[in-house]
Amino acid sequence: MVNPEQARMMAEFAIWYITGWHRRMWSYAPQQSAGIWQVINLATPSDFPVGLLGYGNMGKTLAAALGVLGFPVTAYAGSPREGGEVRVVSGPDGLSQIARTSSAVVNLLPLTDQTRGILCTGFFERMRDDAILIQLGRGGHLIEEDLLAALDNNRPAMAALDVTATEPLPADHPFWSHGKVMLTPHVASESDPATAARVIAEGILNFERGEAPVGLVDRQKGY
Repeated sequence: MVNPEQARMMAEFAIWYITGWHRRMWSYAPQQSAGIWQVINLATPSDFPVGLLGYGNMGKTLAAALGVLGFPVTAYAGSPREGGEVRVVSGPDGLSQIARTSSAVVNLLPLTDQTRGILCTGFFERMRDDAILIQLGRGGHLIEEDLLAALDNNRPAMAALDVTATEPLPADHPFWSHGKVMLTPHVASESDPATAARVIAEGILNFERGEAPVGLVDRQKGY
């Protein structure tokens, strides 16, 4: 189901982390407690490249919002395509480029045989040591042990996780207490019943007119 409202919620959630990390907003709270008046970061958005893993409805909505704010965006997709002002890359070289060049990496991929475990040691080793990983896809995309080791090696610098392999996250999981993990309980976006009902009704009308509903899944691709 392609729900524009759900995509906007996801974009809003991701942008909170992107802009917060870019401006180092979380570093001001300790300064306030210590009575320190000091500028941490006034870099421009144009100096903060964002990499998107996935360029479907969610990715395009986020890319458009980031473009308005002035952030340069590169997106990784399963196959080459035109993305207008957004550069779209694919294949192993494209994935490596996203890891190497992005100050923030946002995962919005569908979970398939090809994308399972894509967030692994090989990817993290290529990431910048000042970058944030924002994991909004599926728990199966991330090899959690690899991320824990990568964070301990300071590459990436931070991880924002809204999805995990097991949900709810077990009480003894190290993500709960890791100083470089910001954890949320799968709340990045939600299908509002009212807007979802309208999308479903439009799909039924399209079907009755002999037209294909929007958002049909390709069973060969898995999305």
